[in-house]
Amino acid sequence: MADQGQLALLRQGRAEWNQWRSDHPRVPDLTRAGLSHICLSDVNLQGANLKGADLSHAELSGADLSGVDLSGADLYKTNLNRSVLSGANLSRANLGCAQLNNANLSRTNLRKIHLNEAKLIHANLKEADLRGADLSEADLRETDLSAADLSGANLSYANLSGAILNDANLSGAILRSTDLGKAILLNVNFSKANLASANLSCARLRGARLDGAGLCEAYMCAADLREVRLCAADLRGANLSNTNLRGAHLSGAELSGANLNYADLSETDLNNVKLREANLHGANLCGADLSKFDLSEARLDGACLRKARLCDAKLESADLSGADLRQADLSRAQMYRVKLRRADLSEARLSEANLTDADLRGANLSGARLEGANLSDAKMRSGDLTGANLGKTELAGANLVGANLVGANLSNARMCRVKLGQARLCQSTLNNVDLSDADLSHADLSDATLNHADLRGTNLNHTILADAILTDANLSGAKLVETVLQRAQLEKVTLTGAHFERTDLRGIPWLLIMELTLQRGVTWKDLQYDRMSDEETDED
Repeated sequence: MADQGQLALLRQGRAEWNQWRSDHPRVPDLTRAGLSHICLSDVNLQGANLKGADLSHAELSGADLSGVDLSGADLYKTNLNRSVLSGANLSRANLGCAQLNNANLSRTNLRKIHLNEAKLIHANLKEADLRGADLSEADLRETDLSAADLSGANLSYANLSGAILNDANLSGAILRSTDLGKAILLNVNFSKANLASANLSCARLRGARLDGAGLCEAYMCAADLREVRLCAADLRGANLSNTNLRGAHLSGAELSGANLNYADLSETDLNNVKLREANLHGANLCGADLSKFDLSEARLDGACLRKARLCDAKLESADLSGADLRQADLSRAQMYRVKLRRADLSEARLSEANLTDADLRGANLSGARLEGANLSDAKMRSGDLTGANLGKTELAGANLVGANLVGANLSNARMCRVKLGQARLCQSTLNNVDLSDADLSHADLSDATLNHADLRGTNLNHTILADAILTDANLSGAKLVETVLQRAQLEKVTLTGAHFERTDLRGIPWLLIMELTLQRGVTWKDLQYDRMSDEETDED
């Protein structure tokens, strides 16, 4: 129980009490004292025993409470603004709705304290022990909590905007909907903390540990997350737009549906990360290893994936429009209905990739390796495939109208029903290619090699095949109206049922033309060819 004489003296007011303290250095005993609503601004209670005391609604602004034992005390709605509480013991005390603005609570024992709805703006809580404390809805704006221990604390809906928490321990803490905007959180331990729907926008988290943390729907826009550990963290639906995650560790993290617009993920550990339906618009994934990742329906438009590894990745219906995929490895990737419009895939590796019904309109595939890939029904209008390797590629039904395939290798490709109108295929290699029923009208195949090509029923109207090699090609039923075949090599060509009208055959040996006209069912009309000279006639 409290010393009644000391209690009576204290109730006389600050002046009398402070004078007594200066004359009597002994520790005051005010255990379980009833001091509610008392006015003791700037009072000296240093080292006093106030265990279990009732100080609710008291006025203690500017008071010296350093080293005081307030364990179990009731300080509900108490005004402690500017007070000094360093080294005090406030474990299990009730400071609900208390005023602690600019208070000094450094190295204070605040274990399991009730600070819900308390105001601690600009307070000093350095190295404070807040394990298991209730700080829900507390106002901690710009408070210094450096090296404080907040493990298991409840900070739900608290305002920590601009606060300093460097090296603090928040493992297992509850921070649901907490405002940490612009907070300084360097090297903080958030492992297994609950940060669902928390605001971490513009926060500085470099080197922080968030392994196993719950960050579902968290708002982390423009946060500095360099070298952060987020292994096995739950970031579903989180907003990480414009964040810097360079060198971060995200192994096993759940990022499905997350917003990573313009995020920097270069040099990031993404092993076993889940990114399904994530928004990675404009993100930097340069050199990232995304092999076997499920990126189905993800937004990667405008993303930088240069030299990224996407082998065996799932990209069905993903949006990679305008993405930088130069020298990326997409071997065996599943890219059904993927959007790659205007994407840069130059020198990319797409061997055996499934690009069925993909949108590659205007894409740059120059020098790309597509051998064995499936591009059935792909939209590749106006694409750049110069020097690309399309050997053994499945291109049935693909639209390559206006595409540039100069120098491309299409040997053994299957291109039936393909649309190649106005495409440029100069010097391309099309040996053993299946172009049956394809549309090559107005295409440029000058100097192309089409040995053993299947061109049955192909539309070659207005096509340029000057200097092309068509040895053993099958043009049965093909249409060659105003086709340019100048100097083309047509040895052993099959023409049954083909239609030649106003076709330019100049430069082709007369005797070969005569031999070709003997084939059955071929229509010859208004041809242009070199007439046999008198010398050749005399020789015959």
